[in-house]
Amino acid sequence: MLALSLAACGADDSAPDPGDTSISDSVATDSVEIFDTVDTGIDRDTLIRPETDAPLDASALDAPPGEWTWFPQPGSACSDGSETGFAVNRGASDDLLVFFMGGGACWDFQTCFLFQTATTGPFTGAQLDALAPELARGIFDRADPTNPYRDFTHVFIPYCTGDLHAGERAVAYTEGGLTRTWHHMGALNLRLALPRLSATFPSPPRLVVTGSSAGGYGATFQYAALREAFTAATTQLVIDSGPLLVGDAIPVAHRTAWFANWRLDLVVDPICGQLCKDDLSHFYPALAQRFDTDRMALISSHGDDVIATYFLMTSPQFEAALSQLVGDVLAPLPRFGTFLFAGTSHTTLLELTRVDTDGTTLASWLALMLGDDPSWTSTSR
Repeated sequence: MLALSLAACGADDSAPDPGDTSISDSVATDSVEIFDTVDTGIDRDTLIRPETDAPLDASALDAPPGEWTWFPQPGSACSDGSETGFAVNRGASDDLLVFFMGGGACWDFQTCFLFQTATTGPFTGAQLDALAPELARGIFDRADPTNPYRDFTHVFIPYCTGDLHAGERAVAYTEGGLTRTWHHMGALNLRLALPRLSATFPSPPRLVVTGSSAGGYGATFQYAALREAFTAATTQLVIDSGPLLVGDAIPVAHRTAWFANWRLDLVVDPICGQLCKDDLSHFYPALAQRFDTDRMALISSHGDDVIATYFLMTSPQFEAALSQLVGDVLAPLPRFGTFLFAGTSHTTLLELTRVDTDGTTLASWLALMLGDDPSWTSTSR
């Protein structure tokens, strides 16, 4: 669990890639006896949407400053159905940074249970404590004078649902006569948490929504929900290593499974409808048009080998697909910036000084973005 979490947050480029499809040559797909499970009798295509009509808890949170406090969230679910929650670390200001954790993704029996390409549950206060060293680095480092978010109140949204924080289905996946259920409940988990967060921090002067890897996608998909939950004077989106590539650069089979098994349509349709079913990159201009005063940003290496592997391509192929996304979709958006850098590494928000592009550190680039400085612009090398 910890290893997957840290790899997703980007600390070590040498960590094993949970999405490496090369293992399919050495693992028989009918080797399901390795799982301790029982046949539930549920058909593979039976999808269960949770009840959502119950009143949501909107009680304020009691979080002391300068330390992480874990808040269990009744009704939430990790992959295994266990309850999860979220964490808050109060800062010196009323500004708010909401961070979505990364950790892969899965959408069928093989990716969820056989190849295990997504971080699983449980995720409770114990798992948060294990991540404590990571949650004191980069954007969370309150001692770093270059960190533009050092005085913000930090909210940590954990990840244990395999659905890019955008699912609302429990799916009974079947392989070789064996059935196992996975709870893709990322969207539901956020919806349950938002009333408590907005009751505690209703009007932050500045709201920054961000995340790394799967969390970068989560920040994108859930930006509208967060944008509308708070009355913030300034709101920004910072996507770390989570690009929605153009058209079939995200394979058709992936997208089809995401919409069917996660119910991605429940998040995507209110923003861009059918356009995004055919091409998820349309989500960016639709979001930018809806929130046309907000600055938005994508951070990525040119050849991110983790995202490339998940989308069944090489790093050079990813670089071409990323270039198409930036040139055709993002560059025309007047308040959208990109920070691209050489190499194949994955995620950067925990190492703000590690990446230097044309003499500009990521920390200083994000500070310009946050301050709505007119000199802030896309950068690449």
